[in-house]
Amino acid sequence: ADIGISTLVDELADASWGWVIVALVLAQVPLVCDAAATVAAVGMPLPRGPTTVLQSAIKFINLTVPSTAGKIALTMRFLERQGVTRAVALTSGSIDGLAGFVVQALVLIVVVPLVDIDVDLEDADVGPLVWAGIAVLAVAAVAAVVMVAVPSLRARVWPTVAAAVTNVRALASSPGRLVRLLAANVGSQILYALALGASVHAYGADATLPELLLINTGVSLLGGLVPVPGGIGVTEAGLIAGLLAVGVDESAALAATLTHRMVTYYLPPVWGWFSLRWLSRHDFV
Repeated sequence: ADIGISTLVDELADASWGWVIVALVLAQVPLVCDAAATVAAVGMPLPRGPTTVLQSAIKFINLTVPSTAGKIALTMRFLERQGVTRAVALTSGSIDGLAGFVVQALVLIVVVPLVDIDVDLEDADVGPLVWAGIAVLAVAAVAAVVMVAVPSLRARVWPTVAAAVTNVRALASSPGRLVRLLAANVGSQILYALALGASVHAYGADATLPELLLINTGVSLLGGLVPVPGGIGVTEAGLIAGLLAVGVDESAALAATLTHRMVTYYLPPVWGWFSLRWLSRHDFV
């Protein structure tokens, strides 16, 4: 795109800092939604304040661990300290992660018809992704057969499976709890899209909410599937490509992407570290 460092510096220098602050604030509000999703996934009362602080601590953990794995691991630790059994804690974290994945997919299905975007996929090589998916399914199938066939493994795994089935049945039989879980994840997607929109506005560009949802949700979904902490590199490239596809010029797209990633990923671990320390000092993790 012939964007030099001087062009980027000029764009950042000309940013509307009011919109940057709005983006920073909007990017932190999803912590409340994520805490509500965790409570809904568990199905038992949890302290709302510490549960919200937990979501901030996850931002710090995500620096070194792929987002879904880090979230599940730290959430399990927190839930066990709240008296939740290990099996239920593991299931709840997985349910929360699965709900987020389902919501992202549904958001894409809803907004794609509302967005006029032309993306050329003729040269895209999806073969490696297909084979990777087949490999994952094959490994999962083999692992399941081994666990069923070996008595000692079956005895260790079955209690967790039984607890998982019980938790899933309880969630399915509680429409209110299921709605809260899905609504919390939808709220997070909308807030992050609005934060992206504020970052775009900071550089004099514009994008509609459906476009922002398509870009942010699609890139988040892709970043979650790639085994790189925080989707570093993949997410930035995806956001820039998405903004370019909806008509944002190159320099503004790059500057807006860097701003959005700063307020959603690179800065939150700063206070996420203090959140993790607070949780540790108060024996929540």
